[in-house]
Amino acid sequence: MKTINRQAAMLRIKKIELIKAPKIELSGLKVLGKIELPEPKKKELSTESPEATEQPERKPRRDFNQRRERNQSRPAKNPIAAERERQAREEENKRKERAAQEKEKKTLRYMKKINAVQPTKAARNLHEREETVQAAPPLRPEPKSAWGKFLRWLNT
Repeated sequence: MKTINRQAAMLRIKKIELIKAPKIELSGLKVLGKIELPEPKKKELSTESPEATEQPERKPRRDFNQRRERNQSRPAKNPIAAERERQAREEENKRKERAAQEKEKKTLRYMKKINAVQPTKAARNLHEREETVQAAPPLRPEPKSAWGKFLRWLNT
């Protein structure tokens, strides 16, 4: 059986033809027009002294700290707005102080009420004997059977 399958597979492979796509050759890029660019300027060597060719001294760049100092020197907000904010903070602080004073007054008033009406403890005589209370005997005897326990459970 295996040999028959192999032979059938071999026949199929022989019947397949190899098909290749035709190779297309491209002609390349076509130049349509040219743009004329100016030639780069050549540096001329000067015959002057090297002192004259030196570049003028540049000012050193300001570092970050100098910028920060400059920014801190001027106020970020206008003075009128800053004054309004300061007054608002002061009013808020005063309001908080008043609220704290009122709370303290309320607590004092509450504590006076509590302290005035303290209950007195009952006096206990140390010489008296304490009597022990015995539990009352059960009215009915405990049932011993399951049926009796069930009926008692239903009645209680």
